[in-house]
Amino acid sequence: MPEKEGLVLVRGKAVALRKRTVADIQMFLKWRRLNCQASQFDAPWEEPESDDEYAAKAVLAIEKEAAGPVNRAIIVDAEGLPIGSVNCYGDKGCQESRLVGISIYEDSRLNKGLGSEALGIWLRHLFQTRKLHRVGLVTWSFNVRMIRVAGKLGFKLEGREREVRFWDGQWLDRLHYGMLETEWRELEKKRQQGAGRSGLGG
Repeated sequence: MPEKEGLVLVRGKAVALRKRTVADIQMFLKWRRLNCQASQFDAPWEEPESDDEYAAKAVLAIEKEAAGPVNRAIIVDAEGLPIGSVNCYGDKGCQESRLVGISIYEDSRLNKGLGSEALGIWLRHLFQTRKLHRVGLVTWSFNVRMIRVAGKLGFKLEGREREVRFWDGQWLDRLHYGMLETEWRELEKKRQQGAGRSGLGG
């Protein structure tokens, strides 16, 4: 998997996560212009900032991440090709609890389990390196793919704000998911035990 040297944060079986560089900003700008599934389900009613504003903020964030924790990482596939990103954000006054998100910008890579694996190894990275107590995830009721990924990874549905937003002819609920570090650790233990059993001959 030919990623950029020294930038890889964590590896999975089919994807890896690496740090951003300033050279990646043009790629993100291209992704922002795509009429892809990610853009249709990630709060499409919000007015996007200009490319110049986005690029300026990205440069500052990347420079900050060079000496501190990484809050956005690029997802690369088995060939080392970028296909999307994961992020981490939240209340600056409570660093032990963070929210996460994921976007796969290349529609041809959807429905292959890559997003689930990417978010799964992102959780592992955050819980192991940031000493988090809780990770949350917020999505909308029309984002069936994100709801499925949350359930697959073991997030618990903690709340539902009913009919918060009217969009494209329907009222949407806002869904709040969460996972505690103790819950993640137990799920990780079960996954490792399952992997161990599947590796036995017989």
